[in-house]
Parts: sequence; C-alpha cells; structure tokens
Amino acid sequence: MRIGIVANDTRGGVEPYAALALRLKARGHEPRLIAPDDFSPLIEGSGIPFAGLSGNSREDIRRAQGATERGSGASMRMVAAEMGARLRTWTRETLEAAQGVDALTGGVGGMVVGLGVADKLGVPFIPAHLQPIDAPATAYPGVLMPRVRPNVLGHRLTSFALWAPFAKAMADARREVLGLSGRSTATAGQPALYAISPRVLRVPGARNHTTGYWFPTEDPTWQPSPELEEFLARGPAVSIGFGSISGTDPARRTAIVLEAVRAAGVRAVLLSGWGGLTDLELTDLDGGGRVLVQESVPRVAVPADGGRRAPRRGRHHRGRPACRSARHRGAVHRRPALLGKPRG
Repeated sequence: MRIGIVANDTRGGVEPYAALALRLKARGHEPRLIAPDDFSPLIEGSGIPFAGLSGNSREDIRRAQGATERGSGASMRMVAAEMGARLRTWTRETLEAAQGVDALTGGVGGMVVGLGVADKLGVPFIPAHLQPIDAPATAYPGVLMPRVRPNVLGHRLTSFALWAPFAKAMADARREVLGLSGRSTATAGQPALYAISPRVLRVPGARNHTTGYWFPTEDPTWQPSPELEEFLARGPAVSIGFGSISGTDPARRTAIVLEAVRAAGVRAVLLSGWGGLTDLELTDLDGGGRVLVQESVPRVAVPADGGRRAPRRGRHHRGRPACRSARHRGAVHRRPALLGKPRG
C-alpha cells in the first residue's frame, strides 16, 4: 500500500512519523514522508521518499513562541496572519508529493494540510495522533484543558483550541488551491491511530487503536561527546531539556533552571534544543561543575522508579544509564517513563 505520511510540525511532531514510515516499509508498504524540508536527515539513507515542505521550522517556532509569551490572543493572531499564504503553498506542495498514494495519514499538523488533499485525490485520510486528541472520554481530561470539568467539556474545548486557528486558512486553501467546497469527508469511516502505550492510556472507541509509541531506530554508531562521558562518569545527573520550545528570553529561562539545580543540590545535563535553554557563563552559576550544556543527544536513560534501582532506558534520547531522571518540556510520546506506574 502506498501511504503518504504528512507531518508538518517541529521535530517532536515529525520524528515519530519518520519512525512510523520505517515500520510501514518493514511491513512491505511503500511510505513517503511529507514534512518540513529541514527534517530530511531523519530518514536519510532509509530508501523512503521524502518531500520537503517550504519554510524553516526552527525559525517558525521561535516566532510562534515569542507570540505565545505575549498571550494566547497574540499567538492566535500570529497563526491567523501567517497561515493563509503558507497553507496555500503547503497544500500545493502536498498535493504534488501525494500523487499516486492509496491513503494519507498524520496528526493535527498533517491534517491541516492533508485533509483537503485527500479529498482532492479521492483517498482516505487516517488520523494518527501522538496524544489523545479528538477522542472525548470521561476517564481523562482534555489535552489542553486538564483542569476543566467535566472531562468531556475539556475535550471539546481542546478540539476547538486546536482547530480554530487553522479553520479559515484551511477553507481558503481548500477553495483556492483544490477547487473544493464544504467540509472534508476524508476521515469518514476510517480508524484513528494513537501512538500511546496502552499501559499508560487506552483511548476508547471501536475505531480507535492505541498502538504504542513510535520510536526512531537507534543509531548504533553514536557515541557521547568526551565532555558528556567525563561528566556522567563523575556521578548521576538530572537531564533537563525543552526540545523545540523557544522564546524571547532563553537566558532568563536558563537562569531559573540553573537556580533550581543549585537549590536541589543535583548535577544536571541541560539539553539546549532549539533555544529553550542557552549557554550562560556557567562558571558563575553552576556551583562548580554541576552543569553541562549539550544541544541534544540521541537518548536519555531515565529510571524506572525514581532512581532507587538501576535505570531503564527512556525513549527520548540515548544517554548513559547515569541520569537520575529526565525533565522535558515536550509531547507525551517523549516521556513514557516519567508518567508513573503503568496501568493494566
């Protein structure tokens, strides 16, 4: 089956779909990944076709985070202002890249671009989410509204918050680029996939399938830097990272994190990512070699029980089994070992 995977997101929202593409290929399918152009290295050498969407996701997220820090109103105005022209361009690119597929799939970022394309091509779109989105339930709260009760209301508000900023741009692209009107029917009668471990959460619904996390294949040749090796050899550390999170004042955020590290009396590896943390003058702030800054590492080892026994491997990055715990601001699929005792 020829499957187009649309993942128009930051790295945390693209990497799992690259992993999904690899697994689909291993099962005899013919996947192709449609994602921001700067993520082509994620499947480089895999033999899976990659179609790049124009733009720079790192710069986009920096602008978006700046708006977010000014409040939700500013963030939504920025999305509305930029999305019109951008979505028309992405729709054209996705339509070209998806020619000949039997189906399209993706999460919210992929659906914003891909639903109309699926309608135009006459193929189904199979929702594939990294969080329990568009699956109202009483057992757990809405992803973006965890304090809203009842839970079903939180799910409805979450759905509105996710889709409202894109609604006009999606309708415009659907009409102007694809020559379509009305609502999409591409997901009608289709199953939905949720890349969550069923031991953490099982999404209810006869058409909903909780598949487990989609993790990238490990690079067996990767070795930590000499600095990281030496730092972890001196004892356990806490790993702190913000992934793709950016903002207007990363120096202030870093200072807060460093002060917390010092107050807790721990050693820490700061994963700077896309600018959520920054390399300050650590000799003045880290209390004498307590902190090491790295842009990223392929994995972080996290403990199964808070550090009382030997740690088990987490699935965000690869590291030494010397990290006492990991603190990461990011998607649910990146923190399976931090969610407490498994259910079921």
